[in-house]
Amino acid sequence: LQPQGLWPNFYQGVCAYRLGKYQDALVAFTVCTALAPQSAACFYNRGRAYAALGRPDRAGQDYDRARRLDPSLAAMIPPAR
Repeated sequence: LQPQGLWPNFYQGVCAYRLGKYQDALVAFTVCTALAPQSAACFYNRGRAYAALGRPDRAGQDYDRARRLDPSLAAMIPPAR
């Protein structure tokens, strides 16, 4: 109902990820990063989607960004390969 809204897109990404629809999750979290570029959670979750799609390079970039925005996420972010 709100394609431009942060939270509808965020939760769409969460649901898609949990259902194994990683490309859909990636699209939703990409919208979130555009709507909230200072949100570590958006970059962290997009990184998870990239990792699930076999793109560790892009996942690492998003994890780095999330870590810079919120250092407390460091414990949740997997080490670089």
